[in-house]
Amino acid sequence: SETGSGKTLAYIIPLYQNLIEINEFEKINRKNGVYSIIFSPTHELCLQIEKTFDKLRSCCINVVYGALMGGQKIETEKKKLRKGLNVIITTPGRLLYHLQNTENINFTTLKMIIIDEADLMLDLGFEKDIKECFKLIIQKCDNLNENEIELNPELFKKFKIFLISATIDNRIRKMSNYFMKGFKAIGFEKEDEKDKLMETENNYELFKV
Repeated sequence: SETGSGKTLAYIIPLYQNLIEINEFEKINRKNGVYSIIFSPTHELCLQIEKTFDKLRSCCINVVYGALMGGQKIETEKKKLRKGLNVIITTPGRLLYHLQNTENINFTTLKMIIIDEADLMLDLGFEKDIKECFKLIIQKCDNLNENEIELNPELFKKFKIFLISATIDNRIRKMSNYFMKGFKAIGFEKEDEKDKLMETENNYELFKV
């Protein structure tokens, strides 16, 4: 959907709802492991997502979240990961670094993976890094080698995967097919001029689901 339409809340609210439900049965704490990963293409967008989490923190106050991204000290991030994060907000390259170089990241509770601003991810050349992150996460969860993961995309079905994009083109469809077999597309499409049913006096644009 379009920029400014509330894409961040569209996935953070269901994520919090999921964590609240989990918390009712097993008290979430930082030692439980990572429940969700949010990929974001830039430092600034990671900070923006983290601020949105700050605003909703009272919904599930014991959830520990944090951003991993360029511009921060690697050792500081390693300390965060050793202490434990339930939600990781990260750029693909920075998470890939930690998957390759930081021990004791617990993914046994991982349930949800969100790829935000997917079109920008592709523009910036992050598709390879995201795929490598998926492979390493699954290897750590299931003790599989890279070839087994490449040949068995069904393994991705163990996670709820959300791909968020302001535009939908063949690159996004190809990426969606790789990560999310049988995915459903949800969003808004601007109506063509000839399909408009009415004009408002303020010339608001009409949208259809």
